[in-house]
Amino acid sequence: MTRISTDLGRYQVCDNQKAVWQDPETKTAVCEICYQNLPRQREATDAKATD
Repeated sequence: MTRISTDLGRYQVCDNQKAVWQDPETKTAVCEICYQNLPRQREATDAKATD
């Protein structure tokens, strides 16, 4: 993920805030709150995969 300064509008999924991070490969954009939650989501997914 890279921080962006271009105004892409609101984040497509949560529609809470302006998108400020974008994955350069997939072009997926997320807001600051969702970006901060990504590590917790990955940990939960990894924990399920190892069970």
